[in-house]
Amino acid sequence: MLLPAVFFILFLVLLFAWLIAEKTTKHKDIINENKKEYMFSMFFPIAFAILGLFGLNEENAADRKGIIKKRKEKQVQQFRILYGEMEYKKHYWLYLADIASGIYITVILSLFLMFVVSFQEAKNASDFKTKMERPEYGRTKTYNVVAEFESKDEVVQKDVELVIEGRLPDEQEAKAIIEAEKEQLLKYMLNSNSDLKSIVGDLRFPARNESKGIDIEWVTSNPVIIGRDGNVANADLESPVEVTITAVLSIGDVYTDTMETTVTVLPGPKGAAAGEANNGETKVSFAERVEMIVAEINEKINADLSDTTVQIPEKVDEDIEISWFTKEKSKLPFIVLIALMFGAVLIYYFNMKNKEKLDEHKDRIKMDFPEMLNKLVLLVGAGTTVSTAMDKIISDYKLGNEKRSLYEELITLNESIYGDKKMSYEEAYEAFAKRCMVPEAIRFAALMIQHEKTGSSNLVSMLKLFSTEAWQERKRIAERRGKMAENKLLVPILLMFLAILIIVLMPITTMMQI
Repeated sequence: MLLPAVFFILFLVLLFAWLIAEKTTKHKDIINENKKEYMFSMFFPIAFAILGLFGLNEENAADRKGIIKKRKEKQVQQFRILYGEMEYKKHYWLYLADIASGIYITVILSLFLMFVVSFQEAKNASDFKTKMERPEYGRTKTYNVVAEFESKDEVVQKDVELVIEGRLPDEQEAKAIIEAEKEQLLKYMLNSNSDLKSIVGDLRFPARNESKGIDIEWVTSNPVIIGRDGNVANADLESPVEVTITAVLSIGDVYTDTMETTVTVLPGPKGAAAGEANNGETKVSFAERVEMIVAEINEKINADLSDTTVQIPEKVDEDIEISWFTKEKSKLPFIVLIALMFGAVLIYYFNMKNKEKLDEHKDRIKMDFPEMLNKLVLLVGAGTTVSTAMDKIISDYKLGNEKRSLYEELITLNESIYGDKKMSYEEAYEAFAKRCMVPEAIRFAALMIQHEKTGSSNLVSMLKLFSTEAWQERKRIAERRGKMAENKLLVPILLMFLAILIIVLMPITTMMQI
């Protein structure tokens, strides 16, 4: 029971660590502000503590080098696009905390599951009963167990397969079984010979049919030609010889019957071979002795099939004690594998979720571009400068309460040119295009930079053309979203259809008694 105790203690330690972190965290405001956006915000206190152990906090999480540098830079850039220069560091930190929380939950649940499974396995191992009911006739039970053989000087542990045969049938059942066996035995004993009247090769004389519990004893009228083991000695024959074969079939002491048949042995090729074997006695080690004991135990438990109970011996030869334990293939490696797979799926899910957020961000920017361009066309067409028009568009946006990605980027753009950063016009618009990561932003930036450099008078007409194309892109996005909505509705529609089908068919099947 040591392993279950270890898992349970680790489970409690992690659980109490989470509770303590929950009570002592200094980030409750940040957690409450962002709990709707992040899946595992409930475990953020312990996640912040874990990240702190690696020196990661809100300020440096996005700046620290990752295991894969390019991957880390790409992720940070995604968060910079999604949340802007002011917020991206905080949200990248929260993203790491969300992953850490998911892994923490996975570890806690895995430890609890491993505790339950290991406890059950340990309990089963100690619950093996040495006295049990013998199976019904025709059925065999196999137990894969661990046996610990202990003598005065040595201890040997061995995997043992105990095969317990079924009980003996009654007399009527035994008679029917043996009659059926006779027909099969005539075919089986032929071996490679074609029929009983042309025997030229060895016959097969089985001593027992294990599946039916039938013992078979063989007697021949001419043991010189056909031995009791089925070997045929026909090398010296000059002419065919008839031999009577008798098989005595018995099922324990319940029923015994004989089967007699006459075969014709044909002369075979000349020559004979003989071999001798010399057996020498050697000293047997304890491990070898255990092997013999296991074989003896399997014979002993099936020696009397009329006994309805089976007693597995717990002592042999007065000096060897045997302890029996159930052997089961542990499920713990499978649980660990599932936990690792779940962790990998979790990280993949978070990455896909970020990609979806980024795609949604790009779509929102594309959807807002036609409206912004129309406002810019009206203002510039009315005689205002581009910078004044941009200020007006931004100020109107700030009067509203809705946060929109494109206008937030325009605010950052304006601050880059006229704020503390003091970027050049060209640098600011190039940075704007990189942050938005959509073709419309790149084209808009190029148009504004060209106008700033050349002061072209056809800016309004170019913006109008650009606006028309942006409206077409907005329509395409709306159509794509409509199709996605249709696909999402497909599953509930199918479920409703199945429910209606069941409601309609149930009365019909009841009436037709199907």
